[in-house]
Amino acid sequence: MKIRDYFRKIADFSLEQIIIFDEQGEILSANREAEQGLGYEEGEIIGVDIGKVIPGLIHKTEDGQLDGIKCGMEIIAGSVYRKNQTCFPADIRLQQVEETPLLYVFLAKDAREHVGVVRELEKVKNEAEQAENTKNEFVANVTHELRTPVNGILGHIQNLMVIEDRPQQKKTMQIIERCCMDMNKLINNILDFSKLQANKFILEEREFDFREMMHHVEDIHFSKAREKGLLFQINIDDNVPVRVVGDELRITQVLNNLISNAIKFTDSGKVAVEVIKTLQKQDESELFFLVIDSGIGISDVEKDRLFKRFSQVDASTTRKYGGSGLGLVVCKEIVELMRGSINVESEKGKGSMFSFSVMLKLPADSMSQEQGKAVEKSIMQIKESAYSKVGMEENDAMYQYGTSENYQALKDTMEKLVLCLEMDNWEKAESFAKNLKRLVEDGGEDINRMIFRLELAIRKENYEKAMKAFETLKGSFRKGDD
Repeated sequence: MKIRDYFRKIADFSLEQIIIFDEQGEILSANREAEQGLGYEEGEIIGVDIGKVIPGLIHKTEDGQLDGIKCGMEIIAGSVYRKNQTCFPADIRLQQVEETPLLYVFLAKDAREHVGVVRELEKVKNEAEQAENTKNEFVANVTHELRTPVNGILGHIQNLMVIEDRPQQKKTMQIIERCCMDMNKLINNILDFSKLQANKFILEEREFDFREMMHHVEDIHFSKAREKGLLFQINIDDNVPVRVVGDELRITQVLNNLISNAIKFTDSGKVAVEVIKTLQKQDESELFFLVIDSGIGISDVEKDRLFKRFSQVDASTTRKYGGSGLGLVVCKEIVELMRGSINVESEKGKGSMFSFSVMLKLPADSMSQEQGKAVEKSIMQIKESAYSKVGMEENDAMYQYGTSENYQALKDTMEKLVLCLEMDNWEKAESFAKNLKRLVEDGGEDINRMIFRLELAIRKENYEKAMKAFETLKGSFRKGDD
């Protein structure tokens, strides 16, 4: 079999129309797709002028030579003409394949099929969007309708509880009240999820007192934690701004969800909330929240399912603790809208630590105060630099830690802290860590982060991490290493 015949057979399998023509435009060969698609019998197209197939793309000189053929891999949208002079839209490519003799290849694919597919995809997309909108409207309407009877039951039960004195009946009413409140939480999560899916979730930014918000959060969860015999505490670092601008309701929503879960999944021990400022950027602050518990914990495999829709770590968790699996999904979406992120660290049976960050603006008056503090700090640094240049080597500890008394208190506190760690006295260790934090509060961002890691390790009663953090902190001091 000749090589030309072999290539002809291969070309016959192509879905594209393939035609080879010479420098005069005479067609020398064509595959089956081209012959059938253009309405020619087998072999009939041989010798036909390529200009009859693509008249709009082919031009000739006076001596009959092809003129200015646009060759290359670029696809040209054009019309291809059949034998009966009807035409159809096609994606066309022209490529030079031989220099001597000069040969060209024409490749074309019917564009109507592509257009049809695009239209079909557009139709399917529109139908899917319409179905999604219908679903979101249905969910919103149903949840709103559900809220009315639930709130009606809740209101009547709360009224009855005021006048009811019998313990057994009152206990039953309390159960009904809690069920109604849980139902309201579920309804709110579904509504928020629907808004997020429809891109209709809007953050409301206004100025508020951050510590007042945290006190409110503490009041909400204190009773529930006390009922389970859990130690519940909230610690806010001194560097956190007093007043900020952001969506107070949504930050509270995320905190309430994480704290509720921590209390729900903790049978003994404690639940702690930590807040620190991790970044100051012109008129914005990044606040970092930690919710730590000593509960059932989560395995590495189960962590992947936490922030997915309608997901629980396992079926037994759903049966024992309840929940729709939407709460953490909504939290993740809210945090990301606030230009933050949410993460979890946990071990099965050893508790969990959820953390998230949000970017909040600072009020204008607070910015002027911050700038004033920055100027004051700069002046102090200039003064300290001047003192260091006039021979105060023996007082290097005072230069970094203030007075010599402060330096001695720092050494004593560190010695007591490491002794508590060695003796597994975590409560005392936590107290000494707080004292240490106060003594070095002006030591800079790196020192503050080291202290923060040390406090976290102590709260989780992790000896190895606590000692590692302690040694890192100790090694950062110019004096007091002994």
